[in-house]
Amino acid sequence: MRTVLLTLVVAGATLHAPSAQVRYSERDFQDYYRWFQSVSPTDAQQRKGAQLLIFSPATPLRSAPFQTAGSLAYLPIGGTVTNLVGHPFDAFKDEINGYSDRWFRVGTRIEGAGWVEGYVWGADIARAWTRAALFPGEAPALAMLGIGGDPIRHVSEMQGEVRIVHDQTLIQRIRIEKMCLFSECDSDALLRVLPDQPRPGQLLFEATSLISNCSGSSIEKAFFVWTGDGLRSIYHAEYTTGYTFAHTPLRVENEKNEPLECRYLGEDQSFNPIWACTAPAAAQGRPAEKVIRAR
Repeated sequence: MRTVLLTLVVAGATLHAPSAQVRYSERDFQDYYRWFQSVSPTDAQQRKGAQLLIFSPATPLRSAPFQTAGSLAYLPIGGTVTNLVGHPFDAFKDEINGYSDRWFRVGTRIEGAGWVEGYVWGADIARAWTRAALFPGEAPALAMLGIGGDPIRHVSEMQGEVRIVHDQTLIQRIRIEKMCLFSECDSDALLRVLPDQPRPGQLLFEATSLISNCSGSSIEKAFFVWTGDGLRSIYHAEYTTGYTFAHTPLRVENEKNEPLECRYLGEDQSFNPIWACTAPAAAQGRPAEKVIRAR
């Protein structure tokens, strides 16, 4: 685990300047940790009987916990399965596509076959999920956070992904470079929707991975804005080291339909985002900076 954490820090230091707007103190981390554990679904997913969501299209439900075992069925993305093993340390572990993870023993009902039990590879199980009304007049879409789908050769290449599913169809996937979500990281995950951020009517997604154990600690967050037809990355940082991976201004309009350029500034005491919004540099005049806090 310490190797994983050090690799993440080194990768951040090598590729990006240490310009994060937020860096947690020890007290901040303790407060955040307590809050995070109260909202993250990770612990509940490990329990026997927990409902899990399939993260990948046509995921094989295998007859045994290894990659070459026969497939009993192929499960749809966003489909639900039941965790049948409540003690992950007793579960089978394996390495596929460069990630070391566990096999989940699960059960599900399959049309024409009834209740079927088998094994699903950990990277094909979502780590966190939420629903959001992305399309007016239609049912909320499913947003899931999980392990990236591309093979890696080294732990420094690890990645997470946010996937959007609508009408049982994968409509978008967006990478989160360096986010540690596979079981070797022993991380907890959270995916939440923040409405009216940074302006009324705008949807913001926050994807977070938290690691805290005897080997070290890490809080990594990525923010994505819903543009109406997809997700766009606007901020990504590791909060305990202070390294920023991405920080892109978001262009919006104010109440008078005038352009504003909003940058992520930090968090309030409830761990919701704060924005600094100003007129773009090309605009005439520079109004006073307006700070927008989460509602």
